[in-house]
Amino acid sequence: VISKLAALIDVLTIPQAYDALEIIYTLIDDKNWRIRHAAIQLLPTLASEMAVDDFNKRFITGGAFKLLAQDNCALIRHDWILCCKDIGDVYGSEWVKEQIVPTLDELPNQKNYQLKSVYLHAMVELGPLADKCLPHALEMVEDRVPNLRLMCAQTLGKIAKGAAKGDTWTDALMD
Repeated sequence: VISKLAALIDVLTIPQAYDALEIIYTLIDDKNWRIRHAAIQLLPTLASEMAVDDFNKRFITGGAFKLLAQDNCALIRHDWILCCKDIGDVYGSEWVKEQIVPTLDELPNQKNYQLKSVYLHAMVELGPLADKCLPHALEMVEDRVPNLRLMCAQTLGKIAKGAAKGDTWTDALMD
């Protein structure tokens, strides 16, 4: 049913579908992870049809969307990054820097290594948009949790492989 909301909004158009948008916002904060997951899958489609200010007012300002970065379900945390990337493709890199990077900046300070790994995943997916993430990632190389150290090494390897020589990423990794 939730996946059909995007088609309903297409038919109604955004100005007439504010009740449906309110339902989607409520579903983002639902206790069932499958419902939360289905709701965030709708957001890139909605972003392509909404003005950035309307989207921010409906979904970002309340905070439920940003809390998905620390969700207890790994799939939601993973897809949250992909969702942010897709929305960033619609609204541009400035939107990501203003709306998403501050949320990401809170993650390296978490005690749970799985939440820290969201930060690493964002570095790979958001690439240059997450350029100030590198110092935190280099700190994670020495974390006490072996899984996080391994994820960090893999992330830094992916970044180094994709970076051009003379790029700020490459220079920082080589130092």
